[in-house]
Amino acid sequence: TASSLLNAGFIMTDTKIGEKFRFVGGLRVESYNQRFNYIEFGSNLEKTIDTTVVDFLPSINGIYSINKKMKIRSSYYRTVSRPEFRELAPFSFYNFVSDNIVSGDPNLKRATIDNLDLRWELYPGKGQIITISGFYKNFNNPIEMINRTGTSGAPELYFANVKSSTSFGSEIEVRVNLGTFCKKE
Repeated sequence: TASSLLNAGFIMTDTKIGEKFRFVGGLRVESYNQRFNYIEFGSNLEKTIDTTVVDFLPSINGIYSINKKMKIRSSYYRTVSRPEFRELAPFSFYNFVSDNIVSGDPNLKRATIDNLDLRWELYPGKGQIITISGFYKNFNNPIEMINRTGTSGAPELYFANVKSSTSFGSEIEVRVNLGTFCKKE
């Protein structure tokens, strides 16, 4: 049997500094309880995982208005990624899709993610936008699937925390009102 309970609160401020700068900042506080009961294979003893983790998740956003149609945004925020029950389950199960055995780990920790974003925005007309953005994410204790050979000699995947990982990239978004290309009579 398993259950989870999330209690959270958030405070935020949004203020302009002069005509061109805007600052939006906030803090989300989450208290997450996860309870997981299972029978240990071999000993048939009932085991319980009962954890409560409190996370402080800040967010800071700065917006600079170059003019009425163009802005630059930068942001930092922290997020979390919690293990799912199947990732915590200390037993193996057969995955029919990928034809392998998958095992959970009751000692998994939640991952924390620090996110940085930088974005240029252009608003050429009503309902239209062009953006170019870049992002960077630093993961602490991310949960990964690790491949190993099981006791039967068959491939087995299991969930584990790795020390850290990073992700970065960029994206371009273009949203255009197609009506601007139609001739009006």
